[in-house]
Amino acid sequence: MSGTGPYTRIYNALRAANVPEAQAADAADAILAVKDDDVRSLKGDLQGLRQDVSEVRSDMRLLKWQVGVCIALGLAVLALLLRLMFRTGAL
Repeated sequence: MSGTGPYTRIYNALRAANVPEAQAADAADAILAVKDDDVRSLKGDLQGLRQDVSEVRSDMRLLKWQVGVCIALGLAVLALLLRLMFRTGAL
């Protein structure tokens, strides 16, 4: 076997360690199959994370608006109270 792909490198490393040819080929196949399964699993996990991040961003936008409205209402109430206190001579 010649080449530089992952299969060839694993196979050649096993053969260099005196693993019989059939076992080296089977082991290289098994290692790459596990790797492929892990990559597919990670892609699914990343897609889920992207969706979660999108939901968090959406929630953050809503919270920013809510905080802004609360601050504006608080300042309006404070202004009305100060105005009332000045009119009545409490200050």
